[in-house]
Amino acid sequence: MIICPDCHKDIDLSYKCNTCNWKLTHHHGISSFLSKTDMADMTFQKYIQNYDEISDDDLAESIQDIDYIRYQTHKFHSYLGSIQNKNVCEVGIGKGLLFDMLIENTPKNLVGIDISVPYLKKYNDIMRHKNDVNVILANAENIPYRNEFDLVVAADILEHVFNVGDFLYSVRRSLKDTGVFVVRTPYDENINIYSKFAGCKYDFVHLRNFSKRSLKTVLEGAGFQVIKFHFDGFYSYKKRKLFKLNKYIDYLFEKCMKMKYHDPHHVTKISNALGKFLMKPSEVVAVCRKINTA
Repeated sequence: MIICPDCHKDIDLSYKCNTCNWKLTHHHGISSFLSKTDMADMTFQKYIQNYDEISDDDLAESIQDIDYIRYQTHKFHSYLGSIQNKNVCEVGIGKGLLFDMLIENTPKNLVGIDISVPYLKKYNDIMRHKNDVNVILANAENIPYRNEFDLVVAADILEHVFNVGDFLYSVRRSLKDTGVFVVRTPYDENINIYSKFAGCKYDFVHLRNFSKRSLKTVLEGAGFQVIKFHFDGFYSYKKRKLFKLNKYIDYLFEKCMKMKYHDPHHVTKISNALGKFLMKPSEVVAVCRKINTA
């Protein structure tokens, strides 16, 4: 069910709230489900401008290595299982690598959410020809759905939101009873690299990091049962301390990595089990189920 982003009452396909008079607007052909509160908040408007700048830069030239992103997207997709005949939502579609894969898997309905219009605009033509695919401009901390989705996915979003609790509550509200949430976030990351003193030009990037324990704590606290963790995102420079203590073993490790993977961004293709044994992972993925507390 679609809900009003302001008062959270149910709204029909007229997309106008009869309770608080919120109504749908459009930006560059994209439906905007931003609340009146968000639109009036100067900090949030600065946040939107920040991510419009990031997305413009990212679309002009990929901020992350594109091969690494593709390999990571394929791994993340493999954790989802079948989505056929399911209602699915991706929060934070970015350049759309995962979203395109989800479209190909023929879910019953697919909704993509992002705060950045430049990322969303590419799907205008697709939406004209596919009634079961929709993208909207919305705040991840205020997803305008209730009891709608069988599956919600969010890859590298949790570290960006202002309020983690609001985001997780919003995801949980949007899921059907026993719906599944799959979330990926950087693992034990040094977020000092996003300081302006370290050369970062953006005002908002990664605002926090997570360990397995802290991620499990916030997910369970928000009403999710963690079913499984996956660790991925491997680079040979993140090798385990064992290799650094022995020059010969270190030499063999580096030689094997270069022989197997000619590009350092391709190392992440390694199996997760072997990769985690040899290297510290860069990403952690939690597969969760909504707990029905009713």
